[in-house]
Amino acid sequence: MQQQAGEVDTLKKQVQEITTILRKTQVADESAVAPATPLVFDSQTAQGGALTASVTRTRILTEIEETRIEIRPWDGPDPCINITTEQIVQAFKENPMLQEFMSLHHDEMTDPQKTPDFIVELFMDLMKRGHEALEARNIHLNPSRADQVKVRLRSGVWEVHGLTGASRRLLEAIAKAMKRTALRDEERVALPVDAQEALAWAGLHFNAEPERYVRAAKKPLTAHLTNMIPAARIPLLR
Repeated sequence: MQQQAGEVDTLKKQVQEITTILRKTQVADESAVAPATPLVFDSQTAQGGALTASVTRTRILTEIEETRIEIRPWDGPDPCINITTEQIVQAFKENPMLQEFMSLHHDEMTDPQKTPDFIVELFMDLMKRGHEALEARNIHLNPSRADQVKVRLRSGVWEVHGLTGASRRLLEAIAKAMKRTALRDEERVALPVDAQEALAWAGLHFNAEPERYVRAAKKPLTAHLTNMIPAARIPLLR
C-alpha cells in the first residue's frame, strides 16, 4: 500500500508538471480547434483500488501529442474543406435520410420543390465528416456574434467573416467535391446507381439556386459551427 501511495504521489507530480508546461506554451490568440480533454488522474480500478499507472501515463502522452497540430488554412490553395469519395459513399450508406433520397422516383428527385431537405441533409452530413479531423476545423461560430464566424488563415490569425458568405463557400466546396466524384468514372462506381443519380441531382439543384440552399442550411450549419467553438486554447504548428 505504501508503494502504491508513493506511485500515486509521483504521478500526481508528473501531471502537475506537464500541465504547467502546457499552460506556458499556450499562445495569446485563439489558436484552438477543438475542446481539449482535461488530464485525468485515475488512481483506482473497479477491482479494488489498484493503481492504473499505465493508463494514466498513456493519457498524459496522448495529451502532449495532441496539443500541437496544423490547421488547414481557410485561405490556402486547397479547398476550405476536403470531402473524399469515400466520405460520400459512407454518407449514403449510413444516413437513413439519404437512403430515402436515393429511393425517390426520378420525377421526385428532379423536382426542386421536393428535394431541398434531402439536399441540405447531404451537404450537412458531408460537412460534418469533412470536419471530423482536428486539422480540418478551420472555422467556428464567433461566440460574440451569431451572424459571424472566425476562420483560420495561413498567417495563423483567426479572422472574422460573415456567416452567410462563409456558409456559401463551404457549401460550394462540398458541391465541387460532389461534382468531381460524379464525373470521374473510377470514383463514381463506388456508389450505387441510385446514389449516383441522387448525388448528381443534388449538385444540379444547388448550383441552380445556391442562395436558397445557404438559407435552408442556416440553422443546422450554425449549430454545427457552434459545436466547433474551441473550449480551450491550444498551441498550433504554423
